[in-house]
Formats: sequence, structure tokens, C-alpha cells
Amino acid sequence: PFQLVSNYCMQLPMANRRAANNELLNTALLDDDAADYVSTTTTTSQSLQQQMVNKNPPYIPTDLDAYSPIEDVPESGPQPLTALNDSASYFNDSLLNINTPTKPRSYVTWTPRRAQLYMQDKFQAGSVKGSIFTLVICIVGAGALSVPWAFRVSGLLLGSFLLMLAAGFTFLSLHFLVYASLYISERPSYRNLSLKAGGKCLANYTSLNLMCNLFGTTVSYLVACGGILDLVYEVVSGRDESIYRYLVFGVAAFVVFPLSLMRSMNSLRYGSLIGITCSAFLCLSVIINYFRLCDDNTVFNGEDIERHTCFWKRNFSLSQDDLFKFTPNGFLSSFPIFVFAYSCQPNVLPIYVELQRRSVRRMHKVIRRSLYFAVALYVFVGIFGFVTFLDGTCGNILSNDYKQHPEILISAVSICISCMFTLPMCVYCFRENLTVFMVKKEQVDWIPHTLITAVMVAVCAVIAAYVSGLNVVLGFLGSTTNPSVAYFLPNLFFIRLVPKERAPKRWWTALISMVVLIGLSAACFLFQIYALIDPSVNPATTCAS
Repeated sequence: PFQLVSNYCMQLPMANRRAANNELLNTALLDDDAADYVSTTTTTSQSLQQQMVNKNPPYIPTDLDAYSPIEDVPESGPQPLTALNDSASYFNDSLLNINTPTKPRSYVTWTPRRAQLYMQDKFQAGSVKGSIFTLVICIVGAGALSVPWAFRVSGLLLGSFLLMLAAGFTFLSLHFLVYASLYISERPSYRNLSLKAGGKCLANYTSLNLMCNLFGTTVSYLVACGGILDLVYEVVSGRDESIYRYLVFGVAAFVVFPLSLMRSMNSLRYGSLIGITCSAFLCLSVIINYFRLCDDNTVFNGEDIERHTCFWKRNFSLSQDDLFKFTPNGFLSSFPIFVFAYSCQPNVLPIYVELQRRSVRRMHKVIRRSLYFAVALYVFVGIFGFVTFLDGTCGNILSNDYKQHPEILISAVSICISCMFTLPMCVYCFRENLTVFMVKKEQVDWIPHTLITAVMVAVCAVIAAYVSGLNVVLGFLGSTTNPSVAYFLPNLFFIRLVPKERAPKRWWTALISMVVLIGLSAACFLFQIYALIDPSVNPATTCAS
């Protein structure tokens, strides 16, 4: 692709190169790397011209410089680009002719200043890498803590299949959501899509459903943070008294509220990098402790349970139920958790809007790489967390008896940090949908902006202070508002906005997946209601804590 750009631009007068580059960037001939390479041409040209003007005596361009064609191109084609040996210059004569910068020099010697420049270069606002990190932290969060319990009630094989199935449904819904946004002229958002697809009634339903989902997600993350920090406090202090409610209010007031005042999701991209690092550390800690505790029966509080789950030993064995356990109660309890684990649809459109050189292809790159990371992390946490404790796996994996190993305590704090950086994104989307729903504005002044944020965080904190069952909260969200927001509405937008003849296979895929998920979600919701009436139907209520 870069060779095409070079050949094309070499034949044009200098005055037409900027238009030629812009035209090429809007075509499908260039891949992302070539597009990134050519997009810097205009900036470099302007900086070189500014250097010429600043010379003493100043350089005055002539008509010949502006309109004369470039020197003849040799028959062999343009020469390869090379950098000068002189460290004071980044350009050679050929580069000045074709008006294209060299590739940036590598950061050979790392210093704090160069590290800062590297981070600014790679994670600039709206970049692909920055968007990937932001989306990953929207996906990975409190759901990772309950994935091992979902493996417990469904088995390793069935649990892995359901996890992959939920990831596939998530990718389809994100694709349908982004693709449908091409068929509206307004700013891509759930409300604008619903107005175009079904009118004001659908728009009101979408806004209310989306706000309920974001509200419930915020509550669940506060529950996760409070519960984990409470466990850390009990281990460190050696006391049995709980400070769960104080921790929930403290996290909400001193961490979530200040971060939620941000007006742009790009402001959280560096926090997203920290959150991803914390989630990766949790995964690593669960894997390391599997190798420590896989044959340690004392983790079951002295119960006489013999197990051999160290896969490198000859006596390694797993029962049939450990591999595949399909029961109606187990399936209806685990599937909502897998669905909730990939909940990120409300955050995708704001990321898509802020993406540089926005296109479906570039957004697909962000979605694919984010899901790859999330699936890998969930698989490792789910398998190794379940195999370590088997039938003793708790609804929150950090509630299990890890013998007070320090890396588990550190990972508990780190996953709380990850949740804390996810919460402002939920508040951001909730506030945006509320302002659009109430006053038809995407952003309001600072005073109502602060009041809305404060009220939402306070109400969520009060509810989270009186709820402590994380898997129960995730089960309700995964069977009610989450399937509607994450799967029903994106598929409906695609079916109503995209002509069937433009993408017939995807149109039918959207319809079938929507019907299947609606049926599964309805069954899971009815089971959750019945489980409240008769708690005995809940599978795996005991654990080795």
C-alpha cells in the first residue's frame, strides 16, 4: 500500500499532494499502518515550511516551488526510504522531495522522559491502542471473580464452551451496533439509533433500560470492591468484625466520584492501562496459587476431601462432573454470569465516536483485540480457580482460603483498582444517557454535571452497602437488563436500519441470535425469581472460605 501511495504522489505537483493524501486516506486501498504513515505527511510538510520561514534571512517560496512538478521518477520506481547518519536530521533529500517523514526512531535508551514520550505516542486520545485498553477495562472487571464459580456448576468443558459462546455473541452484537451506526446521520448513540429504528417509544425504552443496566453494573462493582477490601482488612488486622459498609462509602466518595467527573472517556485511557495490569496480575496470582494448593486438602477447613488436581503428577484425576456437569439449575445460574462477564456494549459507541479516522474496520480491530485479551483472562482465571478448589469454589474466588498468601492480597487490592477505573466509565455513560433523555443534551454545565454524578454515586453506594452477594447481583443483571442492552437492542438496530439485501447472512444471524438470547434470558430470569422464593434450588451454595 505504501508503494501505491509513493507512486501516486510522485506524479503530482506539490500543491496537489495534500488533497491526494486525503483522498487516499478515504479509500479502502490502504491498510491501517499505511494510513497512519501517510496521515503524518501534512504535519511534516507544515513543520518543514515553518523551519524555512524562520531562517535568517527568511526563505520566500516562489511559484516554481509551489507548482513545478517533482523531478522525474526513475524507471525503476521510487528509491527506498533511508535515514541520514547525521543525528541532527531526520530527513534526507529524497524524503524532502516526496514530502514523507521517516519512521520514528526506536527508543533504545530508556529514560523517564522517553518513557513519557512513548506513552503519549502510543496512547494518544482516540488511538487504536488507547481505545483497546479502554474497551478491555470496560469488559474485564468484577465478572472475573465469579467465573470460577460458574465453571464449578457447569464443569470445565461446558463452562469453557459457554464462555466462548458468550464471547461470540458479544462480538456479533458489537459488530451489529457499530455497523448500524453508519446508517444514521446523527452522533452514534443508543438513543439516536433507537429513534431511527423505532421512533420515540423505542428510544425511551432504550434509555431507561440502558440506565438501569449501568446503574446495576455500578452497584455490582461497588459490592465487589467493598467485599474484597473487607476480606483484606480481616486478614491484615486479624479481626472478625466487618467494615464492609464503611469501605463501600469510602470508595464511592473518595475514588469513584472524583474520577466520574471527567467529561471524556479518553481522559481515562491511562487509568485503563493500570486497570488491565491489575486484572492480569489477578490472573497470574490465581495460576501461581494453583501450583501451590492443587493437592492441599487443608483449604477445605479440615474436611476429609481427597483430590488430585496437579496435572503434572501421575495421580492426577478429575471426575466426570468436574469436566461436564449439565443440570438445569447449574446452566441457568452460570450462563447469566458468562453473559455479564462481557458486558461492554454501552461503552462501545463513546469509544467509537472518539476513535481517530473512525471506520468500521478500525473499530473491529479494537473489538477483536479487546475480546482476545478478555477471553484469555477469563479462561485462565476460570479453569485454574476452579481446579484449585473444585466443589469448594466460592461465588467470589478471592473469598476462598488461599492461606493468606501475599500475592493474593495484592491481587485483591489490584482487582479493586481495576473495578474503580471501570466505575467512572459506567457513570459517564449513565450521565450522558440521562441528560439526553431529560434535556436533549449530551453534555450539560458543570453544576448539573456534578449534581447528577453525585446523586448517582450516592444512591449506588447506599444500595451496595446493604447487598453483599456478588454472584446473586451478577445473576440478576445477566438475566434482565444486560441481555436487553447488550444483545437485543444492537441486533434490533441492525435488523431495522440495515437493508436486508446489503447483508442477508448477517441479517439472519442477527435475527436468530436475538431470538435465542431472548429465550435464554427469560428462562434465567424466571429461575432467579424462583430461587429467591426457594433458596434450596440454588446450586453450589457452600464453599471453602
